[in-house]
Amino acid sequence: MGVIRPNPTVRTVDGATSVKNVDTIKVSNGDLSVSGRTATVDTSGAASISGSIANTQVAFGTGTDTIGGDSDLVFNAGTTKFEVGTVFSVEPTYIHFNSGNANCDFRVDAEWADNLLRTDGSTGGVGINTVPDSDVSLHVEDYNNLDTVVRIESQDATSDAGPILEFFRKDTGAMNKTLGKIEFYGYNAADSKIKYAQIISVVRDATAGGEDGSLDFYIETQSTQWGYMRLGTASQHVQFNPDNRDIDFRVDTGTLDNFFRIDAGTNVASFKGRLNVNAVVEHLIEVIPVTTDVTLDGGVEEVGGQYYVNSTGSEQDLTLPTDAQIGSRFSFSVGSSGSSVKIIAPPGHNVNGASDATRTVVNDVNWCTCVSRDGSGNLTWIMGNA
Repeated sequence: MGVIRPNPTVRTVDGATSVKNVDTIKVSNGDLSVSGRTATVDTSGAASISGSIANTQVAFGTGTDTIGGDSDLVFNAGTTKFEVGTVFSVEPTYIHFNSGNANCDFRVDAEWADNLLRTDGSTGGVGINTVPDSDVSLHVEDYNNLDTVVRIESQDATSDAGPILEFFRKDTGAMNKTLGKIEFYGYNAADSKIKYAQIISVVRDATAGGEDGSLDFYIETQSTQWGYMRLGTASQHVQFNPDNRDIDFRVDTGTLDNFFRIDAGTNVASFKGRLNVNAVVEHLIEVIPVTTDVTLDGGVEEVGGQYYVNSTGSEQDLTLPTDAQIGSRFSFSVGSSGSSVKIIAPPGHNVNGASDATRTVVNDVNWCTCVSRDGSGNLTWIMGNA
């Protein structure tokens, strides 16, 4: 085809006039047809684009293939679909990664760290700020040394509880099976990973209508997990030292250590300090039972581990024994007006929290019970009324 004279007008598909002048038309892999003053180029059949491509264009062909430029790549909803093999596809209603179930990871990086989000195609694990370890389903690592690694937040302003962290074992009738654990790990001096503590929830009774559970607390002690406390069992109680280890129970006050202590090695319970005693305290002590009421005119007599004292018309001294059993009790029968019993605690022993005390029994006090023995053998007694 020869040169076109005069130069034809070139318009874009939207009707705008092009600023480019054309004086020659070359046709390749197609035919040229003319209708009136319009020439149409038919480019059906195989075609390729090669060479330098502007950044606003997409090039597929031989050599170095590129996708560049500032324009957006848009896929409309409906039947539009974009695929890159079986690795990635844009479906009408979702984006699909690794549709071929290959060993292919998914990774998103942050500004200052790699693997902000990472999936492991070989294990099915998901990592946040890390590549997930092979033995976990979800692995979360702190980002940029932040103290708070996980925050569960609810904006529900209703009276409903929330947020809720739920542990659910989907196993019917899981009798004496663990429902969930919270485990605390750290390194020892040899860089070995050690479980230092754990909280375990257990199904104790899965009978419908009679369900019981427990929450157990374990702490690493002498390189072994020891059970320190159990909340709830089939017998409904709080149990300390459920594994019968040498673990003492201790209660401190604002100014005193070991105010109340149970020594697991010696089976001794002890009080330290002053006790505020009333009638309720008597029922908290397991008193050794007696079968006969005994009232003597003067003197002291033991019956089944309890001591009975009678005072009529005068004061009677009673020095507490140093070898009494825990639970031993003196019962007082104060007779006529003006009569009393003077309780004398031996050195080192105490009554109602006062060491080496002298207590006078009057009509409103009618018992004194031994409640504990400390490691030195000193006894603690309490006084009260029935």
